[in-house]
Amino acid sequence: MIRSQMKFLKSVFSSTRIRSLEHMVDSDNNIFNEKPIREPVNMKILPNHYLKQFRAYYPKIVKEITDGKLITDINAVNDRIALVMDYTVPNGRQTRGSIFIASYNFITGKNWTSEDERREIYLLAWCIELLTSYILIIDDILDNSEKRRGKTSWFKIDTVGLNALNDATLIQMSIFKLLYKQLSNHAHYKELVNVFVEATLKTAVGQLMDCDNKNFELFTMNRFNEIAINKTGYYCFYFPVVLAMFASNRPDLDFHQSGLEVFKDLGIFYQLQNDYMDCYVGNSGSDIQEKKCSWLLAKALEKASPEQKEILVTHCGKWDTNSVDNVKQVYEELGLRKSFSSEVEESYKKINEYINTNVKHETSRKLLKRLTQVCLGYKSYLLRE
Repeated sequence: MIRSQMKFLKSVFSSTRIRSLEHMVDSDNNIFNEKPIREPVNMKILPNHYLKQFRAYYPKIVKEITDGKLITDINAVNDRIALVMDYTVPNGRQTRGSIFIASYNFITGKNWTSEDERREIYLLAWCIELLTSYILIIDDILDNSEKRRGKTSWFKIDTVGLNALNDATLIQMSIFKLLYKQLSNHAHYKELVNVFVEATLKTAVGQLMDCDNKNFELFTMNRFNEIAINKTGYYCFYFPVVLAMFASNRPDLDFHQSGLEVFKDLGIFYQLQNDYMDCYVGNSGSDIQEKKCSWLLAKALEKASPEQKEILVTHCGKWDTNSVDNVKQVYEELGLRKSFSSEVEESYKKINEYINTNVKHETSRKLLKRLTQVCLGYKSYLLRE
């Protein structure tokens, strides 16, 4: 069974198995030609030369797992793992891995002085991206998504199907095998592992709430916030920054306590903008059709008249163009585009006020402020040139 699938999957890529990212560099030295269908936030975390170094390390991670027989010594299974990784891992923007790298540099205040340190940081950054792959494979199955990052979703490939669940598990277990093999002697190994476990758990909680869309009475701003905090705030911001805190041996920075409210608010903003882009940018959004508890729908239900609520209840969850247009018309009548702009300003003020009042450590305060500025579009690059 595995061998028959391998034959087809190799045709998805090229005649040879992908082992480097050189084929993704265009004439302008942009690393990835393939763009996501939609980009929720235009965050620039790492300057290009840092990003290029990070991405160039990916083949070593694949080799460590497969040629190193980290999971199994069965060659056909290792080939399968490599194909799953090459299809699902390196084609995104590596936002979370980049936040980790930038946060580590910000905390330590220096360039890496040894190859061992560089290997350790890139290993952790790519473990973050492996977890992203695991989560997105599961997310696509739950949402029955046709596309991911401009390509057919992994489970939608004919010879993959629900075998993708097992593939996702292999990716997830690769993370913990890598951590044990390479970092078990780290002073904060237990904490590093626990951060990965906690990020996975919180995301699963958010995913469960996101998929529970049968009862419109539950579609409140409070529920949207809970989904955003669990599905986005912890995973996108808390996870990489707290991981950098332990990786740099600086638990005294206490990001997991003093920064928690900031990470929650950034998660809410990130999800808010994601939902806005889903509705108004490009043609690939499906939150209305899938009846997601998006910021737009929760805000609309909060402000709508009884007649407008009836339109939302009737047409959300339907895939025909007329129903989608009817929902969008209600959004326009309620002025949600203007509300969105106000939310951006209010988010920025609220987060900065919290940082100034509650975050006492200077390094923590500076990093959280910079991350907020980058996330909300007020600054470019979390890690400066």
